[in-house]
Amino acid sequence: MLWLSRMRRVLYWVIPVALLALVFRQIEWPTLVRHLQNTNPWWVLAGIVYYPLVVLIGALRWHVLLRRCFGPEARPALAVRHYWIGLAIGLFGPASVGWDAYRVVAAARRLGHVASQVAILVFEKLAALLICVSLIVLLYPFLDVAASPMLRTILEGASVLLLASMVALALMNRLGLGSGPTGAMAWAAALLAAFLKRLAAAGGRDPAGAGAALDLGALMKPFVGWRPMLATGGLSLAIQVAAAAGNQLFFRALGYDLPFTVNLFVLPILFIAFLLPISFGSLGIREGSYVLLYGQFGVPAEVALAVSAFNLAGMMLNCAVGGAWLFLHGFDRGGEAIRRPT
Repeated sequence: MLWLSRMRRVLYWVIPVALLALVFRQIEWPTLVRHLQNTNPWWVLAGIVYYPLVVLIGALRWHVLLRRCFGPEARPALAVRHYWIGLAIGLFGPASVGWDAYRVVAAARRLGHVASQVAILVFEKLAALLICVSLIVLLYPFLDVAASPMLRTILEGASVLLLASMVALALMNRLGLGSGPTGAMAWAAALLAAFLKRLAAAGGRDPAGAGAALDLGALMKPFVGWRPMLATGGLSLAIQVAAAAGNQLFFRALGYDLPFTVNLFVLPILFIAFLLPISFGSLGIREGSYVLLYGQFGVPAEVALAVSAFNLAGMMLNCAVGGAWLFLHGFDRGGEAIRRPT
């Protein structure tokens, strides 16, 4: 319906403003100004310059999966370039949808097979989710937050997500072993085929056989076994550790002593929160989540908001890198697909 579409569009712009207003009402501005005045600018600069490392690890994770499906034709430069460009393009999209859609299209232009590109991103997201919820569940007993009802609820939700992501990955593994597409498998294949047909219709063509019947067993075969899970999971863990180390630099810049385990616990929760498609660029969600979650560990709202702003500066640096890459080289048209997945 037209009115429903318009309402969603209005809410998409209104919700971030409302969330920011709620956050700013909790802030004592003189205290925030005092914290910023006492900030060590060199530690802030170190944290911002360090920020691209997180994106580089993410690009490497994507490259590992592309190479597993398409072999040596999936070169590292392709993954790094389009990972950064996609970040710049999709920054203000909800829940990084624009970023992911760009990666699917860009990789399909060079390597082909849109269905495999979608499967790669699904596997990547599931592995990242598995690592995030595992960190939440494993670190919770070592934190002095037993009296926090909110964090207790988060722990329970993370436990459910941990089980669900393990089941989803096990199903992908089962599909890759060549079991016939019956029941739920046939439903999943039909759902993915419908999505690819809509993607093809939107682009005015059939990208690498998007409208063809899908063999989910063949599609999931590249992800079977422990090696892809260990590689993708290990790099997802490295992303969380690197991001936590960057946050540690920002807290140090403000002169606030916070255990590293707290950052390593909070950032996976933030990763999941930023998946909510209710604001552009996670604006409002980011600031509110920082204030709310770090507040559970006694961090003043002004300090948490400042760290959130420093993180936003790091994100903007990454977007500037992607924007510069796009300005210098433009979109990679790529021509026809090189090959089908091996």
